[in-house]
Amino acid sequence: MEKRLKIALVFCFIIAFLVAGFSPARATEKIVWKGQSTWAAGMPILQEGAEYFAKKVGELSNGRLIIQMNPAGAIVPAFELIEAVNKGIVDVACGWASYWVGKFPASPLFGAVEGGPERMEFLSWVLVGEGLELWQEMYDRANWQVKVLPPYSAHTSENLAWANKPIRSLADFRGLKFRTGGLYWGKVLTKMGASVVILPGGEVIPALQRRVIDAAEWSMPCIDIKMGFHDVCKYLVIPGVHQPSSLDETLIYKKSWDKLSPDLKSIVWTAARDSSLYIMTREMELNPPALQFFKEKGIEVITLPPEVLSKAKALAEEVHNETAARDPFFAKVLSSQRKFQKTWLDYADAFKIIYK
Repeated sequence: MEKRLKIALVFCFIIAFLVAGFSPARATEKIVWKGQSTWAAGMPILQEGAEYFAKKVGELSNGRLIIQMNPAGAIVPAFELIEAVNKGIVDVACGWASYWVGKFPASPLFGAVEGGPERMEFLSWVLVGEGLELWQEMYDRANWQVKVLPPYSAHTSENLAWANKPIRSLADFRGLKFRTGGLYWGKVLTKMGASVVILPGGEVIPALQRRVIDAAEWSMPCIDIKMGFHDVCKYLVIPGVHQPSSLDETLIYKKSWDKLSPDLKSIVWTAARDSSLYIMTREMELNPPALQFFKEKGIEVITLPPEVLSKAKALAEEVHNETAARDPFFAKVLSSQRKFQKTWLDYADAFKIIYK
């Protein structure tokens, strides 16, 4: 009997030890990350994607990892976000790589490429080609403390421009006062004879309204509708050859990333990929009715003819080649991207997959 009692006591001790090891306090212990985007609060698609990603991480982790996603300016100004995540001021940065062109000349090749790949080509190069590895290499070369994850949003083509003058031919670009935010597209526009104007986002619509500028590129219909471009312009010019697609950037402060358990790392990675799919479907839902709304408001939608698109693509290739000649890493990324796209387009042509 005494022997059985001792065995029972030992058994109870083992059970108590195991229970203590998996106590409710430990099971519910959670990690809270500070996150910020480069987008304004309430911005459809853009801020929506960042918030969806953060929400998905919380859901998939069952509350073990919480990302408090803030809009632009809540912690640091939008264009200081890259520095903030590098220094650990924020744990998560959801933005657009093209914004960092001043620090990383190759960064637009991960954001949006003038005359470049369409959405699935771009996303596939990143996820199954060399894209994500090269994206990480860009920051590692500068010893930046960031981990690059799959993009949390993958976007379709933008509008080329909102304008107060019709743009139908190459001749219509000459002398046009054109606001753009892209460095390399600005160079293409200059080659086409336009006068490039740099303006902060908040000044674009007032400048169009006062005729300080003739045209401006912004985003896609479902985003532009919120901005009110249709109230100040007569023409909407498509397609966005300057941005056939774009990817939004997911950066994590390296020390925060390294502290995560393998399963939480997998959850964050998966949430970013899921968020891209969500945004892709949202754009397919929201863009058609937005474009129809513009037409009903009397906006003339101008589709550029093939010769204009071909010229813009050729000039974009010229600008990229000029940059690649000066920057070996830019050349490395550009070569990888072009090779991947050509392989796919050769296949698509063989199988008669038509790109319109």
